[in-house]
Amino acid sequence: MARRGAIALAILVACPAARAADEATRPPEVLEEIEVKGRKDARVETVEAREVRESPASDLGEALANEGLVFKIRKGAIANDVVIRAFQKDNLTVTIDGALLHGACPNRMDPAAFHLDYSEVDRVEVKKGPYDVSVPGSLGGNVNVDTRKVHPGVNAEANLQYGAFARFAGSAVLGYGLDWGDLQASYAYKTSEPYLAGNGASVTAIYPQSSPNRYRVQGQQGTAYSINTVWAQAGATLLGSDRLQVAYAWQSADSVLYPYLLMDAVYDDTNRVNASYEWVGAGPFERVFARFYWNGVDHLMNDTRRCSSTATPGTCSGALPRAYSMESLASSGMWGGKLEGVIGKSSPWTFGADVYSRTWDATTTRRRAGVYGTEASIPDVNVVDVGAYGSYEHRFDEAWKASAGVRLDWATSTARLYLLPADQASAVLAQWALFYGPGQPQTTDQLLASGNVQVDWQVSEPVALYLGVGTAARVPDPQERFFALSGARSATGAWMPGRVGQPGIRAPRNNELDLGVKLSSGRLLVKGQVFGAIANDYIVVGKVTAPADPTISSQNYQNVLAYLAGFEASARYALPWNLFASAALAYTYGQQADPSQPLQEVPPLAGSVGLRWDDQTFFVELDAPFAATQNRVDASMNETTTPGWIVLNGRAGARYLGFKAFAGVTNVLDRYYFEFFNYLRSPYSSGQPVPEPGRAFYVGLQYEM
Repeated sequence: MARRGAIALAILVACPAARAADEATRPPEVLEEIEVKGRKDARVETVEAREVRESPASDLGEALANEGLVFKIRKGAIANDVVIRAFQKDNLTVTIDGALLHGACPNRMDPAAFHLDYSEVDRVEVKKGPYDVSVPGSLGGNVNVDTRKVHPGVNAEANLQYGAFARFAGSAVLGYGLDWGDLQASYAYKTSEPYLAGNGASVTAIYPQSSPNRYRVQGQQGTAYSINTVWAQAGATLLGSDRLQVAYAWQSADSVLYPYLLMDAVYDDTNRVNASYEWVGAGPFERVFARFYWNGVDHLMNDTRRCSSTATPGTCSGALPRAYSMESLASSGMWGGKLEGVIGKSSPWTFGADVYSRTWDATTTRRRAGVYGTEASIPDVNVVDVGAYGSYEHRFDEAWKASAGVRLDWATSTARLYLLPADQASAVLAQWALFYGPGQPQTTDQLLASGNVQVDWQVSEPVALYLGVGTAARVPDPQERFFALSGARSATGAWMPGRVGQPGIRAPRNNELDLGVKLSSGRLLVKGQVFGAIANDYIVVGKVTAPADPTISSQNYQNVLAYLAGFEASARYALPWNLFASAALAYTYGQQADPSQPLQEVPPLAGSVGLRWDDQTFFVELDAPFAATQNRVDASMNETTTPGWIVLNGRAGARYLGFKAFAGVTNVLDRYYFEFFNYLRSPYSSGQPVPEPGRAFYVGLQYEM
C-alpha cells in the first residue's frame, strides 16, 4: 500500500498547477464524440480517450467490450482477449500505431491488447470484416490503437484510480511540443487482488475441492496482477512538410493469475519499438509513408500456486523436487516494415509493400511418472510474410463514392527443429508422425490473395449507406501448424490427451458481404450493419486419434467450412436537458457445414443501453449491458448453454480547472453471472467457468493540461 501511495504522490507532484479553462464555449465531451464518430465511415467504430480514461476496466479488451464494440474472453482479473463477431485470436489483427503485435503464451495469457497501458491511448478504431488490404491477415477485422499526440506547449496528464479488491491504477504523462518537434514520456502502474464474484467467493476459489487445479490457500490471496509500463515518444519535422516519429515502450507484468487456465504467469515482459516517417507532397506523391517496428515478449508460467504442484494434490500437501509440476517458458518476436505511397487527391491511388517476420518458441516441462521432462511445444517457428497491396478510391459526385483494394502475400512458415536439442526435435517429429504419418513438412510456403470492393452512397445530408464485398486469407499461426505436446496414460490407464498442430493445415479464408447504414445529424448518430460470411478452411479446435492406436487421441486444429451471419446496431443521441442516450445490439449466427452443427465459440445476442447527464461541470451516468441465453453450442468441444443476464453500472463525477473526479459502481445488484466465453472449451483446459466480478466500487482523479 505504501508503494501505491508513493506512486500516487509522485504523479500529483509531477503535475503543474491547475490551469483556468473557459469551458463555457466548448460543447460537452460526449457531444464532441458523437460528432467525431459521425464523421467516420459507417464500417468504423471508435473509442475515444475520454471513454478509455473513465473506464473501470482493467485493460483495453475489457474497455472495448464495455463499450459494446467487441466481446471479451475473461481469463482472470486482467488480460481479456478480443472477439469480433465470432472471430478471435489470429483471425483478428491488433495493431498499435499500425504495428503488428503478438503475445508469447500458447494459451493467450497475454493477448496483443494486453501489451499497452491506457496512458498511451488516444483513440481505438475497430474495423469489422476483411476490408483493410494494408494489414496482412486481417481476416475478421482489425483493432488499431492510435497513441496520444503532443500539442504545442506543455502537455501533462495524471490519472489515479482506486477501487474494490485493492485495485489501483495510476499514470503520469508529460510532454512538450514545438513547431519543429515534440517529446513525451509516461510511467504507469496498476495492480489488484483477486476479485469477488456475485456469490461473494473469490475468483481463485472457483475450483471444487476434488480438483488438482484448485489454488492453494496461500495461492488464493495476494496479487492478481502487478504491471509497470514505461513509454516515450519523440517526433520532429525535418523538411517542413514531413514528420519523423520514434516510440519505445517497456512493460513488465508479474504474478498474473489465470483461473481460466491450468497455470499462472510468473512474468510477462514486453519491449516495443515503432518508428515512422511521413512526407506530404513528395514529388508526384500526395503522401509517402514508411514504418519500421520491432517487439518482443518473454513469458514464464507455471502451477506453483495450484495444488497440482504438491506431492499429493488431493490433500494439497507435500513437496515436489521442484516448485511446480508443469511450467512453460515462451518467447515471441516480431519485426516488420512498410512503404506506402499515395498518388492523386480527389481519386487517390495507394500502393504499398510490407514485410514481417514472426518468431515463436515455447518449451513445456511437466512431471509425469515421477520424472520431469521438457518438450518443445512450439518448436522455434519462424513465419515470414512479404506482401504488396494497392487500392483506388473514386468519388463520382457528392453522393457516390467507390473504392477497391487488392493484396497479395507470399508467406513461409518454418519449424526450425535444427535449433532444438536433438531429443526435443525427435519428440516433435514423433508427435506429428503419430497422428498424421511420417514425413510431415517442416516448411510450408503459401501465396494468398485478398481484395474488396466498397460503395458508399450519401442518400441525403444525414443518411449514408454502405455496401462491401471482401475476401481475405491469413497464414495459420505457429501453434495451429506446428504445436507438439504429447499425451500420456494415467495410473489407471486412462488416456490424457495432449495437443498437436497440423503441419498440413490450410490457410483460412473469409468471404464476406456487409450492408451498412449511418444516420448522423449532429446530435444523433445511428449505425447499423448486417453481414453474411462464408469462411472456407476456417480453423477450429478438434480431436484426432492415432491411426495405429485409436485409444490414443489429442487435441488438434482442423479446417472446416463455416457460415456466419448477423448484425450490429448502435445509437447515440444528445437529448434536451443535457441528457445523452446510447444503445447497442449485436448478434452472430454461426454454423459448421460438416459435420452439420453450431460453430464453436460464437457469442449470443448481446447489447447495452445507457443514459448520461452532463452539463460540462457535473455528470451522472447509468448503463445496463446484457446478453441473451446462448444455447447454440458445440457439445463435442464441451460447450454448454450459458444463461442470459443483465447488470447495472453507474458513475458520477465533476470537472474543475483541468481536474476530473469521479466515482462509480459496477454490477450494482451484485449479480452472480457468467459471460459466454467463460471457460476454455478445448480438452487441454481446466474447463472451469470463470464468473464476472460482483459489485465493485471505484473512485478516480484525473488532471490534464
